[in-house]
Amino acid sequence: MLHSVVRDGENLAQWRPDLSSEEELKLLELWRQVFNLFDKHAEAEGNKAVHLRQVSKWDTAGSESSRRKRNHVGVNPDAKKVEDPFPGMSYEEVRRMFWALFKHDHPDHLLLRFLRHQKWDVAKAHEMMIKSEKWRHETRLEEDIMFNGEQGALNVLKDSNEKHARERAEGFLLQFRKGKNFVHGVDKEGRPIVYIRSRLHRSSEQPVESIERSIVYTFETTRLFMNPPVASALLIFDLTSFGIANMDFFPIKFMIGLFENYYPEAFDHVIIHRAPWIFQGFWKVIRGWISAEANQHIHFTNSVSDLENFIPRQNILKEFGGDDNWEYVYEEARPGENEQLAWTHERDHLLKERMEVIDKVEQLTCEWARGVEDGRDVKEIRDRRDIHIKELRTNYWKLDPMLRARSVYDRWGVIQADGTIATPVLASRKNQVTVQSKGLRSQDSEDS
Repeated sequence: MLHSVVRDGENLAQWRPDLSSEEELKLLELWRQVFNLFDKHAEAEGNKAVHLRQVSKWDTAGSESSRRKRNHVGVNPDAKKVEDPFPGMSYEEVRRMFWALFKHDHPDHLLLRFLRHQKWDVAKAHEMMIKSEKWRHETRLEEDIMFNGEQGALNVLKDSNEKHARERAEGFLLQFRKGKNFVHGVDKEGRPIVYIRSRLHRSSEQPVESIERSIVYTFETTRLFMNPPVASALLIFDLTSFGIANMDFFPIKFMIGLFENYYPEAFDHVIIHRAPWIFQGFWKVIRGWISAEANQHIHFTNSVSDLENFIPRQNILKEFGGDDNWEYVYEEARPGENEQLAWTHERDHLLKERMEVIDKVEQLTCEWARGVEDGRDVKEIRDRRDIHIKELRTNYWKLDPMLRARSVYDRWGVIQADGTIATPVLASRKNQVTVQSKGLRSQDSEDS
């Protein structure tokens, strides 16, 4: 069994999301809808409902005041039943698919992204979550993209004679070898910064599938840089020396689709830096694809002083006029770095432990909801729940090398074995480990 990961005197409340009473009720109602879907599948298999009735008796009963409280925030427990989104799937399959959304994340933070994106409409947030689960499952995001990673692409080039497969693999690796996109440093709020260097892109250099795969891979890898209470990132499109040859509407539209459908609230700000006059015409087209809400998070910058509104100067790259002299260089996958992907026995043991902890988190979530409905103090329940959520985090980082191929950030030593993020400049957050990560000169000069 996993042991407690909470140190003496640690304030668990600082780790959980800060919510108003109405936001708390919305979050709990979203959990209720998740559990209700689980129970539908349990009952379809001839089993009793596990969560809403058997674990905590959290159901549509309760006091009249509790029912009024739920309805006050738009929660209708008697709403019309929706069609099962996962027909033919077992209770355990549906449950595991849901929990696969979470890695080291605090689950409340991730649920809140969907709620905020849907303006606190619980039904729409749940629908969006289901859509995201289905997409991840159909894309084989964990089983293929993250499991195979960069080493998988090298293996294709080594072992396959199939032309299209080799082109996809070469195109995937090209994105990282050229340094088109990378994660480095943090902004004023401790959010990781994702850079996209548009001048390095040529649409003819790789198949569309390679671009899609690399974008999803980068987004998923960026999640590993987000440690509570940080739950989003900052995205910079660097348009220095951008020209017509670099313009490609497809990856832009693909990213917007990911933001709007599968990665809600993942980027708190999007910065378009040093946009030349020629970009104005392209922007008129792109802006039409973006929601009014998302447009409010987009900012145009031209100077280092503009960037300082978001990033401390010591964390701004030197090429932008800042003090951080780190430079990107891609480091190829090393022989043997992914040997733990074959440790199936150890992986299955840790997954079993993980589900045992998930059982406790689910039960305490139900107890938390029941306590709120009854007007009781739920601090002790939430503290116990957060202890188990931290156990899930510890469990994930033990599982990580058995689920995910190593990335360039692992090879640099930026993503460490316990989930610590080590980067040269972490000026905006206290009590974080600072380690000099590797980084040399990119291939920028030959492609600009």
